[in-house]
Amino acid sequence: MTNTKYTPGPWVANEGSYGNYISITAPGGRQIAKVNWNTEAQNLKGIFDDGDNARLIAAAPELLEALRDFVDLTEGDRVFDPTREKARAAIAKATGD
Repeated sequence: MTNTKYTPGPWVANEGSYGNYISITAPGGRQIAKVNWNTEAQNLKGIFDDGDNARLIAAAPELLEALRDFVDLTEGDRVFDPTREKARAAIAKATGD
């Protein structure tokens, strides 16, 4: 079992009551992050979307778990060496290890 330093998921991205932000919440409704709409970004829809950023943040716990599983499953498999190293680097970036 991995000792986590972050709030365990799953995290969910929900649009705020006035539609001007997205709240990322953990189980039990604890707010993890809040992504405010950027007026300039709304004018550039299709190029930049704060909603995409919020969904990526909300997926972080599952992405981290998938990377850890991938590293464990491919250990010793030389075919996956470069990809496994990228996964390890991403894990280290996410966890500070």
